Amino acid sequence: MGDNLALERYYWFDSQVRTKRFPNAHTLAQQFEISSKTAQRTIDFMRDRIGAPLEYDPSHKGYRYSVDSFSLPSFQVSQEEMVSILLARNLLSNSAEGFISRAIN
Repeated sequence: MGDNLALERYYWFDSQVRTKRFPNAHTLAQQFEISSKTAQRTIDFMRDRIGAPLEYDPSHKGYRYSVDSFSLPSFQVSQEEMVSILLARNLLSNSAEGFISRAIN
């Protein structure tokens, strides 16, 4: 279960960087209700172990990619996990215009 949560953080952070939202450890910690230290370790892992070309941009107080062509490596997802993800997304997208609905669209 913990590995799936880490993957979710990696993909969320990647999408924030790609859309030029300049995420940082604070925004990651808030999004996933984790400590700032865990959030920073997630960012460090992406940069140091996965090879994400993350650079901190002090003017935006967040991270950006120094190489736009970077993409996260693909991860194996079982059929059951994919069905669960799609079902959850479908159920949540039909909810009222709340925080979760906006986050998954």
